[in-house]
Amino acid sequence: MGKCLAIESDQGQARTNIALFTGDAQNVYRTYTTDVRILSGVGGEMNAGILVNYYELSASNIRYNVALLDLVNSTFGIYFFNGLSLVPVGSSVTLPGLRVGDWYRLTLTVRPASSMATTISLSASVQGITDPAISATINTGVGLSSWNTAGAGAGLFTRRSRARFSFWYIDLAP
Repeated sequence: MGKCLAIESDQGQARTNIALFTGDAQNVYRTYTTDVRILSGVGGEMNAGILVNYYELSASNIRYNVALLDLVNSTFGIYFFNGLSLVPVGSSVTLPGLRVGDWYRLTLTVRPASSMATTISLSASVQGITDPAISATINTGVGLSSWNTAGAGAGLFTRRSRARFSFWYIDLAP
C-alpha cells in the first residue's frame, strides 16, 4: 500500500521524511485529510504537511507538491519540490498563534481547474483542533507542465521536524 521514507529516531528528524501511500489509482478528484501534532525536536524546524503528485524522474531526482504548516515561520502554504528545494506555489498565509504540541487538521483537495484540464486546482486548509481560532484556506493552480500523471503518489511529509500524524483519510473530491 505504500512506502515509508522516514526514520523514527533523532537522526530522522534531521532529514525530509515521507510516508507515501501508493494504493490509490490516482491523485486527482481526491481530498486528503490528516490530523497532526508538531513537536519540538533536534531537527531545527517544526513543520508537517500533505504531499501529492510524488514521482521520481530518476533515483536522485524526485518531484512533488506539499501543503505545509510551518510553526517556525507561522505560515501555511503550498509548495513544489523541484528536485532541489521547496518553491512556493501561489501565496502562503501567516497564522499567528501556532503552538508546538497543539493538534491541527490539514486537508488538501486536488481536482482539474477547468474542463480543458490544463491546470490542476489545489485547495489546502488548516483548522486548529486544540485552538479552533486557527483557520486558513489557500487555493492555487498548478500547470500540467509541473504535474505528473494522475497516478503519482500522495502521503505525509515533514522536513527536519518531529510530528505525529493521527490518521490518513482519502475521499473523492466534491
